[in-house]
Amino acid sequence: MDKGLAERTAGGLQKALGWLFGLMLGGSLFVCLFLSHINFSRKYLTTQFLPAFMLLGFGLLFVFSLFRYSSVLAGLSPGKRALLIATALLFLFQVFAASQYWFRTAWDVPTVNNTASAIAHGDGEYLSKIRWYFSEFPNNLMLVWVFSLFYRAAHLMGLHEQEYFFIICIQCLINSLCGILLVQVINRLFKHRSMVILGYALYLFLVGISPWVSVPYSDSMALPFPLSIAAIYVNRERCRYRWLPWLSMAVLAVIGYRIKPQALIAFIAVLMAEAIDWLRAGFTKENLRRLAAGGCAVIVGLAGSFVSCKLAVRSMNFPVDREGAFGAAHFFMMGLNTETMGAYYTEDNLYSNTFSSVKERNRGNMERAFERIREMGPIGLMKHGARKTLTNYYDGTFAWGGEGYFFSGMNQPKDNPFCDFFRGVYYGGDEPGRYYPLWTNFAQIVWLSVLFLAVLALFAPKAPEKDMMLLSVIGLTLFELLFEARARYLFTYVPIYIILALYGFQFVRTKLPEIAKITKSERKRENEE
Repeated sequence: MDKGLAERTAGGLQKALGWLFGLMLGGSLFVCLFLSHINFSRKYLTTQFLPAFMLLGFGLLFVFSLFRYSSVLAGLSPGKRALLIATALLFLFQVFAASQYWFRTAWDVPTVNNTASAIAHGDGEYLSKIRWYFSEFPNNLMLVWVFSLFYRAAHLMGLHEQEYFFIICIQCLINSLCGILLVQVINRLFKHRSMVILGYALYLFLVGISPWVSVPYSDSMALPFPLSIAAIYVNRERCRYRWLPWLSMAVLAVIGYRIKPQALIAFIAVLMAEAIDWLRAGFTKENLRRLAAGGCAVIVGLAGSFVSCKLAVRSMNFPVDREGAFGAAHFFMMGLNTETMGAYYTEDNLYSNTFSSVKERNRGNMERAFERIREMGPIGLMKHGARKTLTNYYDGTFAWGGEGYFFSGMNQPKDNPFCDFFRGVYYGGDEPGRYYPLWTNFAQIVWLSVLFLAVLALFAPKAPEKDMMLLSVIGLTLFELLFEARARYLFTYVPIYIILALYGFQFVRTKLPEIAKITKSERKRENEE
C-alpha cells in the first residue's frame, strides 16, 4: 500500500473512531442529562439526586477549582515522596473506614467467599451443595481460586476470625496502589504536575473513598487490570525488550478476563489502536519485525496464561457440570428483557435452566432474544437502550446498594463517633444514613463532570494511547448495551474515564485562552469602528 494512502486511511479511521466515541459517550451523557425522568432499573437509588444539570454545573466549577488549587500544591509538593505518603494515608483510611462500616452483603458475594473459604479449609460438604452455582457461572471459579489463597494466607497468620476482612484489606491495598499507577500514566501522557494532582483527586473522590472496596468481589479485584494494560501500553517504547510489554499485556488480559470478563476489552482496544498506528507507519521491514515480535509475544502470553488459569482452577479439585454453563447468549437475552429493563431477571435464569446442554441453551437464548427484539420494534428498542444507558451511567456510586439483599449481615456498631459517621455516609436502603444523600450527590457531581470532560477528549490531539482509551470506553459501553446492564461493571474502568476527562480538560484549557484572545480582538475592532 502507498504510504500516503496508508496515512490517509489511518487518519480516517482515527477520525471515525473519535466521532463514534463522541456519539456513544456523548449520547450516554445526553440521556443522563435530559431523560433521567423516565423509568429505568434501580432508579430508586437515584431519587435523592439533585437535577443533573445542576450537579454538572457544580461539578465543573469543582473540577476547575481543583485544578486552580492543584497548581499551588504542584509548587509545594515534593513529588514521589508526597505520592507515597498519600498512598499510605489512603490505604490506612480505607482500612479504618471499612472496619467501621463493613457488612456481609447477600448476592453472589457470599457464594464466592464461602466457596473460597471452604476450599481453603477443606470443607467438602459445603462444596457439594454449591456446585450448581459454578456450573451455571464458571467465570467466577478463577476468583474463587484467588480468594482461596487469601483465606489460606489469613488462616496461616492466625487471623481465623478476620479472614473475610483480610480480603477487604487486600482490596484496599489494590485500590491504593492503583492510584500510584494512575499518577504514572497521567504524568507520562501530560507531563504536567497540576494535571497529575487533578487526576489523582478525581480518583480519590470516585474510587478511593468508594465503599465498593469493602465488598470482596470481582469489581474491586479487577480494578488494576484495565489500568495496568493502559500503563504498559503508554510506556511500551521505554522497555528495552520490545516483546515484553506485549507478553505482559496478554497475560494481564487473560487473568483479568478470568476474574472479570470486561477486563479483556482494554487489551482488544490496545490491539485495535496499535493496528491503526501500524497502518500509519507503513509496511517497512522494521515495522514488520516489530509486528512479528509483538505478535509472537501475544500468542505466547495468551496461550500460557490460559493454560495456567485452567490449571489453577483444576487445582481446587472442584468439578462442575460444563453443560450447565450460561454463556454470552444468556446475558444477551437477559439484556433485552423489558420486565427489569435489561437488568438481572430470575425468570430468565429459570428459562436457561430448562436446557440440558450448552448448545441447546445458546440456541434457545438467541431465539428468545430475537423474539424480544421483534416485539419491541425499532422505537421500543431505542427506548430500551435509553433505559439501559441510565442504568449503566446515571449513578456516580455505581449502583451502591442495588444488588440483591445488599445491606444484610450487619455487624454490631462500635461505640465511637467514627462508626456513626461512616455508617451515616455509606448505609443506604430503607433507612439511609444521615449523610448518605450528601455522599451520593457528591459522587454524582464528580462522575457527571468526568463524563462531560471525557466526551471532549475526542477533540484532543490524536495519539495511539488516546485511541486505546477511546476504544476501551466504546467497547465497554457496547458490552453494557448488548448484555446485562450493571452500573458497577463500569467501576473497574473509572481510571480510564478519568484519563479521558483529563484529555478533555486539557483541550478546554488550551482553547479558552484562544477564545478569550479572539473575543478581545473583536471588541478592539468594534471600538475602533
